[in-house]
Amino acid sequence: MTCNPRWKEIQEALLPGQEPVDRPDIVSRVFKLKLEELKKDLFVKNIFGEVAAWIYVIEFQKRGTSRAAIHIYTDKNGVEHMTENEVNSYLDTRYVCAPESIWHIFDFRMSDRSTPVMQLKVHLKNAQGVVYKEGEEKDAAQRGQLRDTTLTAWFAANQRCYDELESTGMIPEDVVDLPRFLDDFAEDFVYKHFPKEKAEALAYNDLIVRMNAMGEKLEKWMSLGYERIMPDDVIDFDYCTKEGDRMRSTLVAEQEEVVKAVLDAVKSGGGLIYVDGPGGSGKTYVYLCLINILQGMHLKVIPIATVASFFHLNIKDGCKTSTIHLQSAEAKQLAELDVVFWDEAPMSPKSSLETVDQLFRDVTKIDKPFGGKVIILGGDFRQCLPVVDRKGRDEQISNSIKMSHLWPLFQVHHLKTNMRAQNADEEWKSWRWSERRRRTGVMEVPEDLRCDGDLAEEIFGSLLRNGSDVSEISKVAILSPTNQQALQMNQKVMEMIPGEMKTYYSVDEVGDNQNIHSDAANFPTEFLNKMTPSGLPPHKLDLKVGALVMLLRNLDVRNGLCNGTRLVIREMGERVLRCAFISGPNEGGDVLILRIKLSFDSGIPFVLQRRQFPVRPAFAMTVNKAQGQTFDRIGLLLDASIFAHGQLYVALTRTRTKDGIRIWAPEKVMHNIVYKNIL
Repeated sequence: MTCNPRWKEIQEALLPGQEPVDRPDIVSRVFKLKLEELKKDLFVKNIFGEVAAWIYVIEFQKRGTSRAAIHIYTDKNGVEHMTENEVNSYLDTRYVCAPESIWHIFDFRMSDRSTPVMQLKVHLKNAQGVVYKEGEEKDAAQRGQLRDTTLTAWFAANQRCYDELESTGMIPEDVVDLPRFLDDFAEDFVYKHFPKEKAEALAYNDLIVRMNAMGEKLEKWMSLGYERIMPDDVIDFDYCTKEGDRMRSTLVAEQEEVVKAVLDAVKSGGGLIYVDGPGGSGKTYVYLCLINILQGMHLKVIPIATVASFFHLNIKDGCKTSTIHLQSAEAKQLAELDVVFWDEAPMSPKSSLETVDQLFRDVTKIDKPFGGKVIILGGDFRQCLPVVDRKGRDEQISNSIKMSHLWPLFQVHHLKTNMRAQNADEEWKSWRWSERRRRTGVMEVPEDLRCDGDLAEEIFGSLLRNGSDVSEISKVAILSPTNQQALQMNQKVMEMIPGEMKTYYSVDEVGDNQNIHSDAANFPTEFLNKMTPSGLPPHKLDLKVGALVMLLRNLDVRNGLCNGTRLVIREMGERVLRCAFISGPNEGGDVLILRIKLSFDSGIPFVLQRRQFPVRPAFAMTVNKAQGQTFDRIGLLLDASIFAHGQLYVALTRTRTKDGIRIWAPEKVMHNIVYKNIL
């Protein structure tokens, strides 16, 4: 690319009577800006195909203009381009023109390239070649020991690179020096007037709880010998009683029946109840009412946010086992529970229900269903069922809790009144609820729900342009059946947000447990970087201040940091993200998110380990991830067809009104899949 002194941007910046030669500062600045845009087109937007490597050099000409010589190497899947021969001979003279001087004054780069590749001179240790004159053998030997070869310099650079990565948190330290910081960890408990030794024990316990929530064991790293202490939550029983009575007075008849059934089960010493209700039927309100009533009765109640995490279910074996030991503090805590609330139960496999049943029997030593506890399941079988990798309809149905031998023991209560859409027009309510009963097939997208333009602009455009508050932006979302569509849409909306983009790259590797002689251990890093499986953040994570992100792991369930929690980014550092809750009891509260190691091995012949911030942009999400959430407005992206039971039903019931839905479908039709024998 050669600088053109007649470019509009240069001409408009000149004062009357000036020529480009009079203002080399303007010429060089404009050329630099256009060069950056060209680099973005070539290396980011890939207008000529995927780029494997590149290099460019800035050249200056006597006539006063600058030029950039750019060499691009396309990858094997890219488009091959013809290259023209260049004149290789030139005069060995140098003329420093004004633009070259300004280029150096501004400290602009003279050349740049992607990751360089150099062939090293391989040799054994202390066996590098040395060139010397006859009679200078001794000096040459000493000189050879002091000078680096390309190979020894590469080893030294690797060590420096490791140290720098470790200092920025990209590589965890092998040594855990907890005793050094124990006083700082225990400080919060000391301020609550706990004795020093108990404060340290509580701090140690707090670390164990947090690491358990992330699927890690602190005992793997250290054991300080403190007795496990399970701190009791401070509960205002009088407040719970009054709040429970107040909420109960507002219940409709079918909700009151659920409350009576639960209280009867408590009085009789155990019971199994399933609350069936579509989205918006008030299940959560009934749960909160019951929790207040039961806690006011001094009963130990637990609402489960994530079943696998709370009961330590082993996801790798399909939740058929639990890692809770019968002599552990967690087992003691389970034995002391009176009532368990388990919402969105239809999304869990039947093996999890059966494992939890056996776990309660073991910890209580009572051979009754769930050890005689009151278990309250909730959900809607019209919505999404448990995910079964690479399996079909029959396997998905057989994996449902309805197919468990425990299901006939549950007393089923139905909530039919749609509290979420009470103010919606009757025609819309009738249309929406009738869709769940339709058989599998294709239906036309209603004309007043269609989006014929840009869906991202339709849903987020005005909000982002007007600088709307995050509370408003968080009430809208784009839903997609597939993970890949959601990733692409998130990137598109992220680019619409004003402000500087910051990119975080992950460190990817094959799991340590892989056999070094296997093919899996030889997958190149570039291949690992291109993988973005469900449940993992991307290798290249683009973020901006003010962007919405979704947490991908349970970091601190007790304080609301669960898988699926949506946050807004307040500040971006090199090693930490400062985020804030956008909803719930912790709304507005700040949290710090660090890089952690995440693993994935489903459907691949190795374990992918990725060290990255456990978040993804949350402007768009899959339909399955949106289950259980309510929005003011959603866009449904049907570039790929609905492919699972309940997905269309879930998508259409995320809003309160018909006006809150826009559907983009290339053929103006949408597919509906319903498994009648699971309803």
